[in-house]
Amino acid sequence: MLQVDERQNHTVDIAIDGLTFADNMPAGVVYSVPYVDDLGYAPTIKNGSAIRTVGDLAGKTIGVLKGDPDVKDFVMRMYPGSRIVEVDDADPQFISRSIDSGLADAFIYDYPFAVSSIKGTDLRFAITKLDGSNVAYKIGVRAQDQELFIYLNAAIAKAKTSPAYLALLRKYFVSNQVVSAVANGGKRTYTVRPHDTLNVIATSQLGSGIRYRDIQARNNLANLNLILVGQVLVIPAH
Repeated sequence: MLQVDERQNHTVDIAIDGLTFADNMPAGVVYSVPYVDDLGYAPTIKNGSAIRTVGDLAGKTIGVLKGDPDVKDFVMRMYPGSRIVEVDDADPQFISRSIDSGLADAFIYDYPFAVSSIKGTDLRFAITKLDGSNVAYKIGVRAQDQELFIYLNAAIAKAKTSPAYLALLRKYFVSNQVVSAVANGGKRTYTVRPHDTLNVIATSQLGSGIRYRDIQARNNLANLNLILVGQVLVIPAH
């Protein structure tokens, strides 16, 4: 990361990675504000699997990416009774092969990366973001490069307010391979309209914008921004 060559000349000025660290890890590196956040780990399952809730993961065999200590630690803490198998990603189909072969009952991986990894397979997201997981994607720079650091933070903040940013999130991070919410018990549904946000919908349907998280959880949405015009959402009971 932020390498130097054999003559100690800098060869990389910034580093972008799916895994993020605290400032000064490694030494001398600081991290920008997130350019993508409010995402986390998601368990992928085979279509028709009995795993549909967090509780269903207990006692199961869970696949994780080999060499990813963060996700392994998360699984060990959250599901202490489960068996963990570490799978190498040298095979691009490492998630589907581990589940289809019976090596794992579910595979827990960063949601954004898993979206493309399971596209076109018979796998599904049981849950798009497990409680207690949060992955914020940032850019690392050298601590002494303050001018670059300030510029990056300003550029990210500006980009995140643009319609193009939301369009990119919706293009690449909305998966049609999600176990969808089903309205039952008299619950109402709502069809997303142009310019809607979860906050706006929560205000109009539940009387309080702060209840957007209830709608997000009930509809298994990976990110509060990942809603599409025409999408039907289940509105939780008051």
